[in-house]
Amino acid sequence: MKSKLILGGLAAAVALTAISMIATAGTGNGLPTGPHFNLNIIGAPKDKNPDAGWDNPERHTIMVDLDGHTNIYMQQGEDFAVVDADGTDGDCRFQLGAGKYEVYAVALGKPNKSVTITPEATFDGQTGEEVFYLGSVTLSHDGKPKWQRVTGMFLVTVTVTDGTVTTTYNNEWVFDIPELIDYWWNYENSGCKLTQVRFYKVDSIPEEGTVNP
Repeated sequence: MKSKLILGGLAAAVALTAISMIATAGTGNGLPTGPHFNLNIIGAPKDKNPDAGWDNPERHTIMVDLDGHTNIYMQQGEDFAVVDADGTDGDCRFQLGAGKYEVYAVALGKPNKSVTITPEATFDGQTGEEVFYLGSVTLSHDGKPKWQRVTGMFLVTVTVTDGTVTTTYNNEWVFDIPELIDYWWNYENSGCKLTQVRFYKVDSIPEEGTVNP
């Protein structure tokens, strides 16, 4: 998609404080315990985004503008991977590992900055508008960052048809829908220097619904 991936000096300092590996969560912060994947979404000013040549799919960091809009496209494969880490040109791409996940997110950095995330998707043969269990989320803090459960941004209700058979997916894990074309986050950043997202693999999700052919 793009050959250059970037990191500003200030963002590098932020990244070093949020080194993310598959690890075990601590206690007392409202998060589950157990292995998880950390994704760091770092906001940096446009004038502090030199070309750093980041092209390692095993990285855990995506770069976005400190103020502005980015489409973070997501797909699912065998392993987690940052496919395109440069979101400063308007879009980037992240791959989830196989399976289903409980997902949590938090805004870090300076207080009273925020980011609003709205999930979007397109489907082959879609009829009507898709509806996500969690339509959008705004992350911010006043000095005490708090994790939010955002799993619902991956659960969607949508009706599709192949011209003969009509199927309704009710709160289905979005990547389990065969007709899925694209799924992405509309990421509206208002000064948030670091958003951290954690993925915990699970066998099932309580709010997940049914498929009605």
